[in-house]
Amino acid sequence: MLLIFLFQRDDGMNNLVINAQKKFQKLVAKRDLNGSALVYFLHLAFLLIALSLLSSCSSNRPAGELSEITVLAQGKSIKQKPAMVAVCKGFYVTPEKLKDFFQHAALTHEEQVSSNYAKLPCYSSGTAYLGNDEIQWVLRAGGVGEFHNLENKTQNETSDDAQESAQEKTQKSFTKICGVSCCNTVQGVC
Repeated sequence: MLLIFLFQRDDGMNNLVINAQKKFQKLVAKRDLNGSALVYFLHLAFLLIALSLLSSCSSNRPAGELSEITVLAQGKSIKQKPAMVAVCKGFYVTPEKLKDFFQHAALTHEEQVSSNYAKLPCYSSGTAYLGNDEIQWVLRAGGVGEFHNLENKTQNETSDDAQESAQEKTQKSFTKICGVSCCNTVQGVC
């Protein structure tokens, strides 16, 4: 019974555990717990433990750290500055450099920082995971990093409203700026 209680916390296996618990309670109530039923429940408990360990190992990423970094665009320039194309081609960001930037840059709370710094002409961009959340990132020459996380939240609504807004998109964004010590530590970003 302790194993069944532990596994009820995982939403993916919740129905399987509830059904197994009900069957087990019926057999105990009838006192019809022969050897084959006991073996069945021991196998089920082992399977649930294995599934839980596999799912916890595969989905957990370090919280507060970037992982699985993919660089999609290197050395790009904004459209408003076409003369910078040749210069910006030299702005390369490796996954290691992005991790270092993320670790050493300071989080800013300015509301208009993204629009102000979007004028910096050279950038590289891509995707990564921050904890278990997939994010899009843009690192600009000048030491400004923008991070955006799109989450889809399904709403429980009536069938009439379901087609209009079945999903609500919530965007979580933040910006980090590399200061003097960060620029000295993370070469080639500032």
